[in-house]
Amino acid sequence: MKVKSLLIVLLSVCFLFGSVLAAGAEVYKVKITHPDSLTAPDNLAFLYFKKLLEERSNGQFKVSVHPSATLGSQREGLEAAQIGGIEIALSSSGIATSFVPELALLDLPFLFNGFEEARTAVDSPGITKLLSDSFAKKKMKFLGFYENGFRNITNNKRPIWKLSDLKGLKIRTMEAPMHMLNFKALGASPTPMAFGELYTALQQGVVDGQENPFVVIDLDKLYEVQKYTSITNHIYDAMVVVASKKWFDSLPSDLQKMVEDSFRESVLYDYKINSIQSDRSLMKLLSVKTMQVNAVPPDELKKIQEVGQEAVMKDLYKKLDPKTVDWWIKEVDGIVKSLK
Repeated sequence: MKVKSLLIVLLSVCFLFGSVLAAGAEVYKVKITHPDSLTAPDNLAFLYFKKLLEERSNGQFKVSVHPSATLGSQREGLEAAQIGGIEIALSSSGIATSFVPELALLDLPFLFNGFEEARTAVDSPGITKLLSDSFAKKKMKFLGFYENGFRNITNNKRPIWKLSDLKGLKIRTMEAPMHMLNFKALGASPTPMAFGELYTALQQGVVDGQENPFVVIDLDKLYEVQKYTSITNHIYDAMVVVASKKWFDSLPSDLQKMVEDSFRESVLYDYKINSIQSDRSLMKLLSVKTMQVNAVPPDELKKIQEVGQEAVMKDLYKKLDPKTVDWWIKEVDGIVKSLK
C-alpha cells in the first residue's frame, strides 16, 4: 500500500514538474496565409499541419490559419514572409516565379501526364535542393508543395474542341509570366487578375473565361458564371509553401525538425484530399445543367501542347540557365520512365 502511495506521489510530482517546464517554455505564434476557401484541400491540409504541430510541441506552437487571402494576396504573403511579418505563406508557383525564377520550370505546359508523375517530380531531391537554395537567397525557407491539381479552361463563348477555338478568348490568368505566354501563343488574350476579382469579372463579362483545376471551379462556384468547361489538364498547379527564414532560423533545432516533419505529413494529407475532391468536383461539374463539359480530342490537344511548349521553352532558355532547363527536362523524363 505504501509503495502504491509513493508511486502516486512520484507521478504527481513528475506531472507538476513537466507542467512547470511547459509553462516556462517559449511559445511560438505561427500565422499561415493562403488564398483558398475554407473547404479547399490546402486549407484542410494546413489545419492538419496545425493539429500536428500544436500537439507535438506540447503547446509551444500556437498556429492560426488565415484562408481566402484575408491577410493579403499571394504576392503580399511572400513579401511578408521575406521580412518576417508572417511565418508561413502559400503561393501558386506561377506567381512565385517573380521571387524565384526557377519555379517557372514547373509551368511548362503538359509537363506531366498525371498526379503520380507530378508529385514524384516536385518532391524529388534535385528540385528540392535547387529551390531550397534559391528561396534561402530571398530570405525564405522552402518547405515544399501542396497542390491545386491540373488546370482546365472555362469560358462563356464556346467549348474548346480545337486550337483555333481559343483564338480571341479573353482568358483570366494569374500574374504568372509562363501562363500568360502560353495563352498568348495559343491565340487567346491572357488577362492577369487577382482571384478575388474573378467571379464578378466573369459575371460582368470583363473576361470570357479562366483556367483553374476542377476543385477551384467547383468550390468557388465558377460554374454559376461559366457555360463551358474544356478538359485540357495543361498545367499542374503546384502550390509552393515557404516559411520566413528569419523566423525558422530562430527556432531551436528540434522545433525546426518538428515543423519540417509535420509539414511533410500534411503534404501527404493534402494529396489524399485533393485526389478525392478532384474526382468529386468533376462529377459535380458534369451534373450542372447550365454547364457543358468536354474533353479536347487527343489530336487537337497535341497541337495545343506543341504550340504552348515551344513558346514557353523558348522563353525559359532566355530567362534561366539553359543547363538548368536541360537538366530539368532530363530529370522529369527519367521520373516518367521510372514510373512506367
